[in-house]
Amino acid sequence: MNTHVGPCRFLATSKPRKTRPDACFYRCSRCGRLLIGLPAEGISPPVCCGVEMEQLRPLCLDGVEGAELDYEILGGPNENAVRVSWQGAAPAWLWLDTFRGGQYVEPGQRDRRAVFALAGEDAYAYCDKDPCEECSFRCKNGFVLYAWLPEKGLVSLSLNRIAATSATGVNRTRMP
Repeated sequence: MNTHVGPCRFLATSKPRKTRPDACFYRCSRCGRLLIGLPAEGISPPVCCGVEMEQLRPLCLDGVEGAELDYEILGGPNENAVRVSWQGAAPAWLWLDTFRGGQYVEPGQRDRRAVFALAGEDAYAYCDKDPCEECSFRCKNGFVLYAWLPEKGLVSLSLNRIAATSATGVNRTRMP
């Protein structure tokens, strides 16, 4: 195991928990401006261009035909990241909702992937495997990836996958 303690390493001995609700998304029907925030009881939707912004309701990626997003967790306990890749049209933007916040990325059109670098509690890793073996500990369980697919709308993908492995350590199947 790597004994070096890097600047992004989270030193707690237990996995962090998400302590806030998932992000909510609003879009202006006139100019297309996006607003990302946290849900709040009793507060009116934000206004843009003189009209209330539409709250976007994410669709589960599994139920959206032709939408292909995938992720892998890279790095060990010192520095780690979530790399997202896709097939077909590139997402207009991606949002990774994490334990303590979130990150927004507008991916390039040529590279079919985007990387979210993690730090603090979001960088928690149980082991030093690179890439992540998607074990039952699921270090990033609670993270949610959101993508705006121009032809499909807002989709979400939970980072809670477990890879079933045989006694030889070979991945056989993947379960949601």
